[in-house]
Amino acid sequence: MNYKSKGYTPLNESKKAKDIQVVFLSSRAEKTTKSSNSMFFFEDAAKKAGLKMITIDPSSSTISKGSNDDYNVVENGESKKSYTINPNNTIIVPRRTVLKNIESRDFLTELQNDGFFVLNTLEAIDNCEDKFITYKKLKAAGVPTPKTTVVTSSSMSKLEDKVNAVGGSFPIIIKITKGTQGIGVAQIDSMISLKSVLQAIFALVPKADILLQEKINSEYDLRIHVLYKGFERMTPGIDNFEIIGCMQRNQLAGDFRSNYSLGSTAEKGHLTPEQERIAKQAAKATGCRWCGVDLIMDSRTKQSYVIEVNSSPGTKGITTAAGDDVVGTLMDMFKEFKYTKYDSDQIGMYETVTLKDLNDGVDVTMKFDDNKTFTELQCSSVNAKDDDVTFVFNGVTYTLDLSGMRKGDPMVELNIKFNGTIYKNELVVLKTVNDNINKNIAVGGSKFLHRISDKAVVVESPFILTDNTTNFDVPVENVEESVSLNESRTVVLEEGIRLGGLRKLITRYIQGSQVKYENDSWKIEGLDEGRDNWTLSYKGIDLVECKENYAYFTNSILSYEDACKVAGVVEAFCGHKVDLSKYTNIE
Repeated sequence: MNYKSKGYTPLNESKKAKDIQVVFLSSRAEKTTKSSNSMFFFEDAAKKAGLKMITIDPSSSTISKGSNDDYNVVENGESKKSYTINPNNTIIVPRRTVLKNIESRDFLTELQNDGFFVLNTLEAIDNCEDKFITYKKLKAAGVPTPKTTVVTSSSMSKLEDKVNAVGGSFPIIIKITKGTQGIGVAQIDSMISLKSVLQAIFALVPKADILLQEKINSEYDLRIHVLYKGFERMTPGIDNFEIIGCMQRNQLAGDFRSNYSLGSTAEKGHLTPEQERIAKQAAKATGCRWCGVDLIMDSRTKQSYVIEVNSSPGTKGITTAAGDDVVGTLMDMFKEFKYTKYDSDQIGMYETVTLKDLNDGVDVTMKFDDNKTFTELQCSSVNAKDDDVTFVFNGVTYTLDLSGMRKGDPMVELNIKFNGTIYKNELVVLKTVNDNINKNIAVGGSKFLHRISDKAVVVESPFILTDNTTNFDVPVENVEESVSLNESRTVVLEEGIRLGGLRKLITRYIQGSQVKYENDSWKIEGLDEGRDNWTLSYKGIDLVECKENYAYFTNSILSYEDACKVAGVVEAFCGHKVDLSKYTNIE
């Protein structure tokens, strides 16, 4: 049984749109100077393709709903220009400048919530903008990336441990979490130099997050443009991604960087099948429909690593140096644009979620606030030490792995259940509040709002029922309540399903690092049709089969709880949505 994705309804129509227009969201500075180039490449390509292109500065524009599906956009700057856009014929292309201010983010969020096709979404842009988040996304998806850790002013006392975490030897690379075109990246050759540089940074920016990264010796890097073909919601797997351009950027003389914007020489790049696969996986992991994946290959081991994913890649270099007409390829796809407006689910400003990692599941009230980037948990007695953080929430003390710092506040990863779906590894900021405040509350930031898929927050209604199941073959949120398992058909395990071995095995399988994929409990065997076709067994019992990116349980011998755990790991690491319909009709 195929699932329809949660959060949107099927396509309204499937005919070709008329009068297609491309809306390029960019800053005023980018609109008025040719130094950026990308906008002008888009304008020229749109003209050649016979498409209308509009460039809008979202920070100084307002949007309002008109008649039918029309929206009116007015630029409030000097031009006072007005435009009419419609999700049935309009493609939105935001540049990374939409991250610069709240007004731009709100503008893009409104377009996304109202069903416009966006290349890329704000969530994908955020995933790429913060290099530590990028690293976490790549690592979770099994994409090879250099060893990375984060250093804050509070963790300077553990600097040697941090260096050991990225290999234990110099030189190493340091990066600011946000930066492009090679800016904010440096090579450090000794512990003395590292301490001096970090002390200088933290003196200027006390709450900065600095990445330490393993140095990979390579003479060049590859900038690979990856595109998701079509306009439908992303499907599991990487089959719908294609490589539309590749540029080899040679290392600058006397520098370890190879950015074209810094003056490096560049030429047409050539990829191995493995490198193509890795680039597509990186795009999938960050949620990008179009992106530039930066990949390097170790000169000694020949292993390829992703070092960065750019959600708003430049187009001048790859067109000039490599001859790849990336923007022309985009326009060719845009000409085939179909009506793709989806209805958004509505949720109230306050909704109930379950924090799965706290006492096996704690129900809390979440207030949605897209002015905040990350989800926040209001707690007390917060103490981050080494790689752990201890805190008190709702009267209970917890100790979890420290995932990073956000403006001086520790961050952890939590699995959050909302409306029947578990959203894994959500980065949550631990905010210290007064003891007398109601602590049984969380604040859902913009990143979590994007994860819960095209949902519009209705602020005037405190609670709105969100489990509209009429559009789904199998309502995800109702499966658990409808299952009644026969204990005799359940695998009896003394200690239950252990997922650590499964995670490691799937990671190795994705990386293709072994000939045989099995451990004491789990085994993956590839089918004859290729690597995206496989079977998964537990202690000799076949459980899950995947054929061409469609994964499903072959039986119902596990408990439903354990089956959900296995499905969650497969979905998180492989991107395959796992069909649990075997568990819907058990008598």
